[in-house]
Order: sequence, then structure tokens, then C-alpha cells
Amino acid sequence: MKPFLSLCISTYNRAPFLRRAIDDLFEMDVDFPFEIVVTDNCSTDDTQEVARKYQHLENFRYFRQSVKCEADGNNAAALRVAKGKYCIWMADDDFLRVDGLLKALNFLEKEEKVVCVLAPWEVWDEVKKETIQQFYTVEKEVIFREKDYRGFFDYIVNNQVYPEIAVFRTAGLTKYAYNPHKTFISYPLMTRLLGSGAIAFLPTPFYRLTIISEIEDNRMKAGVRATLDEWDKYRGGLEWLLDKALPVATTTPESRDLGLKMINAYLMARIKIAIRLFTLLKRYMEACECVVRIRAMGANDPDIIRDTYNYLRPRAGLQAVGTMAKETPSIKHIIYSDTKDTAAIEKIVVEIDMESLFRKANAIELEAVENKNEVFLIVGNSSDLSKFENLGFCREQIMTEGDILSIY
Repeated sequence: MKPFLSLCISTYNRAPFLRRAIDDLFEMDVDFPFEIVVTDNCSTDDTQEVARKYQHLENFRYFRQSVKCEADGNNAAALRVAKGKYCIWMADDDFLRVDGLLKALNFLEKEEKVVCVLAPWEVWDEVKKETIQQFYTVEKEVIFREKDYRGFFDYIVNNQVYPEIAVFRTAGLTKYAYNPHKTFISYPLMTRLLGSGAIAFLPTPFYRLTIISEIEDNRMKAGVRATLDEWDKYRGGLEWLLDKALPVATTTPESRDLGLKMINAYLMARIKIAIRLFTLLKRYMEACECVVRIRAMGANDPDIIRDTYNYLRPRAGLQAVGTMAKETPSIKHIIYSDTKDTAAIEKIVVEIDMESLFRKANAIELEAVENKNEVFLIVGNSSDLSKFENLGFCREQIMTEGDILSIY
């Protein structure tokens, strides 16, 4: 019997998560036939052993890539092999919310011109079995008719919507379920789908993004990594959609400028999330660079531009100096001496986990340093730099506290 729904899972080296995900899907209480499809991106753990446990089942299919490819390519491959009337992609460590899934499928059954249905997703605590928060909000059912690129663009950017989790009509997806783009794939994919049919948003979530897992603590989700590092790819995807929404040949420069400003506002909101995450992860250099980027885009939030930036700058500066020293074979130590805010430096050095690299020294201790060329020196703003040079320290390897702040 042909499956009504294909549940398409892409995986790589996460056998325990995959086993749990498959078992959970087979326990779904639904009254239609479904299949589970797994594409394995050349895993080197026991993923193949996990798959063998299910391969005797008619509604389970397992494919292993012959050569490891990009994650987006493996994700798309899972959709390409779907045989169901409808299909959904999911990560190997996430869950589905069945009531929302049934609403999406019922909607597709009634609305034959709709090629895919999207909905917000839940950020899920698997340990407590509860929703931490919902990722964006859809107030009511919304349908964008075929080729309504402008309406779709406006809705996404004005409402901070992320069109990433969808139930697809498989027949409408087939020719688009490949990965020719280097931008964030969801935007060009939705643009292409909108060229052949309608796209709908529903209020009820059908996907649970697992942040707190029973299997492994403190892991970095791929979606979190994308939020931290790949928002320039989001810009590229949005610009792909904007090109359809506001074609150059038929659009005034003023309208195009407005569209680009809308993209900036959309990305600023996403980068602010990245700033919070980078700060929590103590990746202060990246957090500082994000602040500079949104400031260049026109952000003027006092809590971020003033307070957060002032907090980040000394941390990012010392982290940058520490990174530089680690990458320079001739430098063995960073010494701070004659500094005004020694207590703050000591606190930050602990925060950035570089205690073994940094150390404090007074004038007598500095004079006793044997190989001064192996030292990078941090001194106070009012220090007489010549006295350190006279002690034998290299001028190019001396920075003041002000110099540290000036890095960012």
C-alpha cells in the first residue's frame, strides 16, 4: 500500500538519537499508512546497526550516501526518495506533535492548490516533556496564492517568520527537492514552490525542536549553530525571495530600498539572538562583531549598543589577544603589569579560560623575566612604554588597556 505520509529523517553519527526518533514515530497513533525514510550521510558510528533493526519492516527504508555530502544535501536527499502523498523532513533528534501534524494533513487534503503547509515549531525539553517556548507565532491561518511572492516576503519579514519546517505535497516537491543553493535553502525552496502552487501557514505547531535531551546534555543543535554562524546565508535566501517579490525591471528604486531595509530589520532581530547566544557561550569576539554589524545596519538599541557592547569589548579584546598569542609560536606568555583595572583583567581571564596563558607581574618580576621576546605585555594607559622597552621587551608586543578596548 502506498504510504499517505513519508517521514524523512537525515542523520550523521547520532545512532542513539536516530533509534529513539524511529521508535517514537512508530508509536504514533494515526489511522493512515506511513513510511519512515532515513538517509545516512556516511556515519562512522553504529547507525547502520540501528537501521538493520527496522529493515525487515515494509514501511522503513534506509539509504546510505556513498560519499559524505553537505548536511543540506543529505536533508534534501531524504525528501527526494519519499513515496508518500505527503512528506515532512525532520532531524534525527527531534519529535513531531501529532495533533498539529493531523491538522496540517487535513488542511492539505481540503486545499488541493496548496503545495506545502508551514507552522511555528516548539522548542522542546525532552526531559520534562514540556515546551520551553514557541519559535515565532502564527495568529491565524494564512494562504499565499501561487506567485504571490510580495505577500509572502512581506509576511515573513514583518512577522519574523522562519519558513523552515513544512509538510509538503510530495508531487509538488519532487522537482525542487535538491540543493543547488549556497544560501539558506528554505527561502529559495519556498520561492520555487510558490511558483507552482499556494503556501499556507497554520497556527498549531507540528514539530518539536529538542533543546534539552535525555540522551546527551550540553550539545549544540544544528539550528543553534545556524543562528550563530550562518545568518549571512539567511540574507542570501531573503534576497533570492526579494528578487521575485520586487523584480528590478518592474519595481521602483524606492520599493527595492524598502525591501532591503525590511531584510535588514529581519536579520537584525536574528543577529540579536546570536549576540545573546555568543555571550552565553563566552564567544565574546563573535558577539562583539555581531554588535558592530547590527550597528552598521542602523540598530540603536541602548541596551545592546551601549550596555552590552561595553560589557563585551574588554572580554573580546583580551580573548583576541589570547587567541593571537596561541597562534604565534614565538609567544609563550601574556603578562599584565602597571594596569589600572587589574581585578577586571583577572576576572575576564578566568571567564575566557586562559589562566595558564596570562599572568600578573610587578616591576621586579618583569625585570627578572629571562626571555622577554616570548612575552606579550599589557600595561596601563598612562604607562611609560619606553621603560618596558628599556627592560628588553619588544615594542611591537606591548599594548595598553586602551589598545585592548580599541580592538573592538
